[in-house]
Amino acid sequence: MATVDSFRTLLLARFLLGTFQCGFFPGFIYYISLWYRRKEQAIRLGFFWSFSALAGAFGGLFAYGIAQIKSSKLAEWQLIFIIEGIPTIILAILCWFYLPDSPEQARFLNGKQRQLEIDRLIQDAGISHHDSFSWSQVLSVFTDWKTYIYAMIYICGTTSLQGITLVLPTLIHEMDQWTPIQTQLMAIPPYLVAFISILIVSHSSDYFVERSFHLVFTNLLTILGFLILIFVEPQHVCILYVGVVFVTSGLFSNVSVKVAWINNNFASLTRRAVALALIISIAALGGIISGQIYQAKDKPRYLTGNTVALSFIVLQTILIVILRLVFLYINHQRSRMNNEQINQQIERYGGNELVGDRHPQFRYTLSAQLTITLANEGLEAYKPELYGEEIQIIRRIGSRQSGYKILGANRKVISTRKETIDEIIQALSISPENPLCVLHQEIAKTFLISSDSRKKYQFYMKASQLNQIKQAYEQSVCTVQLLTQRVNTMKEKHVDMLRELEPLEQEVKKIELRRDYQEKRHVLEAELISARADQARQQLFEVQYELDQIKKTKDDIGAQIIDANKKILEIDQRLENYSIEKSDFEKDTNGLNELLSHFSKQKQDIQYRIHSLTQDCENYRKILTDVELEQIYLQKQIIYRKREKNGLVS
Repeated sequence: MATVDSFRTLLLARFLLGTFQCGFFPGFIYYISLWYRRKEQAIRLGFFWSFSALAGAFGGLFAYGIAQIKSSKLAEWQLIFIIEGIPTIILAILCWFYLPDSPEQARFLNGKQRQLEIDRLIQDAGISHHDSFSWSQVLSVFTDWKTYIYAMIYICGTTSLQGITLVLPTLIHEMDQWTPIQTQLMAIPPYLVAFISILIVSHSSDYFVERSFHLVFTNLLTILGFLILIFVEPQHVCILYVGVVFVTSGLFSNVSVKVAWINNNFASLTRRAVALALIISIAALGGIISGQIYQAKDKPRYLTGNTVALSFIVLQTILIVILRLVFLYINHQRSRMNNEQINQQIERYGGNELVGDRHPQFRYTLSAQLTITLANEGLEAYKPELYGEEIQIIRRIGSRQSGYKILGANRKVISTRKETIDEIIQALSISPENPLCVLHQEIAKTFLISSDSRKKYQFYMKASQLNQIKQAYEQSVCTVQLLTQRVNTMKEKHVDMLRELEPLEQEVKKIELRRDYQEKRHVLEAELISARADQARQQLFEVQYELDQIKKTKDDIGAQIIDANKKILEIDQRLENYSIEKSDFEKDTNGLNELLSHFSKQKQDIQYRIHSLTQDCENYRKILTDVELEQIYLQKQIIYRKREKNGLVS
């Protein structure tokens, strides 16, 4: 930017700057999600975003100071780009070499610390933790309704924020006709208050694990500021200045909580990264809109621009409230799903790797609460009409002493003592965000009313052992189902092999019948040739007899000899033909014998395979019997544990 010398090069340089810079903000938000749990992200994002408020406070003053540097070779604006750009380039190079991509590659952590960090993130993500990439996940973001609701929320805030940032120096200058340096100095307090507001709101949002109410609060502050700027007369400079402080504080503190809310409610790394990029890209259009709503003709009060910006904030507030209600409804519906409905929901979105935040066990971030479902069993069980089948531990926005309460399913307050709830959470070793614990009511009641730490420990151990037995039982059931499926598969294969064997046996029978027919045919042909040979011999004897009879006449004898020779030649020719036919028959017989031998080998192989499959089936039946015995043993153990537990309570 410091080297441009024409309007074309300025446009090109600005285009390249925007191109390379556009991925930084969504990339940083995504990077934060790789290192911190959902309830820890708002304060980190707020700390990062708060420096943009500091830049607004001191950026103009810093630029004014640089402009006072006199140089014969460089203009004032060139010095600004060079002095502010060099540290950015140096920091980018250092980040390339020293900033790790993820906790798995963090060299400043040892193996134990690295695994602890990874386990924290996996536990926080729960069932929706998947780091695999697929184009199906990318496409699912474009078809997810939350993407466009969040984009509308974001673009409303971006339009108002960039618009007020653009005209803030002019608004302040026109209040009392201050000099440029006075205007820059008077712009510092609103940004400093915004800096502090960002940190306070972000910390509060993480502390209470709540996003939407904080966004509504910052928007109400912004709305109040815009109403002051619109309706207060110009002579009330102090009130107008307070309005400017309210607007900047509300708009700036809104951003970090907003992006944390987006980060929290898109699960799986791929969906989160694509969603952030898409939402912030759409929201960038707010910069174009803000430049059009604040026109120079509306100076000095910019009533039109402030009114439009106010409308965007009101629209954003409405969308936030609607989205919160939708999330509440979805969370409620998911908590009522049975196992069959859960599996159907997972299959609908392509399995565990693709379902992400649409998983029935994923809960959208709204507020911190722990739901304990109590089984209504035992003589001393809680009465459903009094407490319902569920109690909820709710963490509300407020002081530490009044920030907790226990509600029954009928929304009746059971307890508001923070100490009681803290003891429950500490004994269970879980965080009150999204978990669901199923507890026996007798044990739960003993735990809730007891102050003895040993009883609490026994309660925790009993609950843990029951969970272990349940898991072992479910695992054995899954094993039995898997083995049953395998046995059924082997049976189907066995039936298919028998079906394949039937036509082969029929073919073998046909070949045997054909071989018998060929043998009988060869016997008949041999008998026929022998009979013809006997007939020829008989004819020869007759000819010899005739020769003896016609020796008296030489001519008659010669004629008879010639006839006899002719007949002998014919007979030899016929015998020779018969020999050739006999040789062909013998060749056919040999070929049939070889084919019969080949089919016999195939029959032996098939019989061996059938024998092997039969043995495999027997082995699987034995394994199935052992698993069923183990299942019976586990069921007996469950009955025994339940009886033992009832005995301890009584």
